[in-house]
Amino acid sequence: MVMTPVVVSGQTITAMWDPSPAADQVTGYQVCVGTASLSCNIQLASVATVSYTIAPTGGVRTYVDEGATIVTHAMNRPYYEQAWAAPRTINPDRLAESKKTATFETFTDKHVLTDGSRTIEIHQIAGGGHNDAFAMVYLPKEKILMEGDAYTPAAANAPPPAMPNPFSVNLHNNIQRLKLDVRQIAALHGPRLTTMADLRAAIGQGPAAASGTN
Repeated sequence: MVMTPVVVSGQTITAMWDPSPAADQVTGYQVCVGTASLSCNIQLASVATVSYTIAPTGGVRTYVDEGATIVTHAMNRPYYEQAWAAPRTINPDRLAESKKTATFETFTDKHVLTDGSRTIEIHQIAGGGHNDAFAMVYLPKEKILMEGDAYTPAAANAPPPAMPNPFSVNLHNNIQRLKLDVRQIAALHGPRLTTMADLRAAIGQGPAAASGTN
């Protein structure tokens, strides 16, 4: 399943979440260069991962080579270090050629990125089942939650699943536990932006909201 990378840009930082595996390193490099020049030549500062699985992290090597800091749960770091240190001989990419070492910022429960103009919160999804180091990203000013694999919205007006997805139930529980004021959910899998009402409907806790409500 394809992941949708998300870029958030502030005055002095630009952060990306879950760069999915590129078909080749050229595609990943083009995305990386494009991100780094979004506005006023702001450089890509951070790449955050919400899971260590291949769909959300297969493209991270390109960003390591570009010098971005990898923000990830502390449990993920040993895996990344071992994987990226292994030789890549069949199809060497830019990181294999440069042999650069990744720079990490790790967290356990919560991590905050800010440049004074925008705050980005990264929270562990406790008890997620999908991954012990599962995480989600929250923009408090915009009230937008970004997540992958915990909740994959269906097409608009599709009936809710007969059985709620336990990952989605757990995501809802974590949002409530952390008291996050979520207006929109940007799922890294799925066809559209959704709301908390859509999430509640998907887990059998109420009807889906009309467009533009939460």
